[in-house]
Amino acid sequence: MVKDVGRNVAIQMKHLEECVDENHEYGHLYEPFPNDSVRTILATLHHAFVELYQRMNTRLPATAQEHYWADESRRLTRCIDVAYSLQSALVGTADAFVVDENYDELFKRCREFLKESGGSEIPVGMQRVEIYYDSPIFMRELTINITRGGGPCHRAHPLLHVV
Repeated sequence: MVKDVGRNVAIQMKHLEECVDENHEYGHLYEPFPNDSVRTILATLHHAFVELYQRMNTRLPATAQEHYWADESRRLTRCIDVAYSLQSALVGTADAFVVDENYDELFKRCREFLKESGGSEIPVGMQRVEIYYDSPIFMRELTINITRGGGPCHRAHPLLHVV
């Protein structure tokens, strides 16, 4: 089965447009990606994460139960979903990427408490989020094929990115 990458990218762009406006402020961080649409989505996601985590940081560190607003909760949930769906759709392509380890952990932690309606209760103990202004959240993956006695072995590694 052949992946329809263009269709999958267009679907993720549509989902993203439902909750955030297209933004190229962080586009320079995603220049290594060959596909223009993928670069646009990643730059837009990056901008959205900066804004959404800046807002969350106004409630952190959480020494008592803190509330994260409903609209921001929905937008953050959608952005995380788009990031992971796009990552899955691009596996094995020239635009395959990995999520920065800190943000990957942050996304997973946020998915545990974010709610679609009524806002979300931030867990006690959650610390301020380190915002990435000059570093990419998404790094292009480089796939290396190595042939060993019994057949090919595929390893994926983040492509080095120097800013």
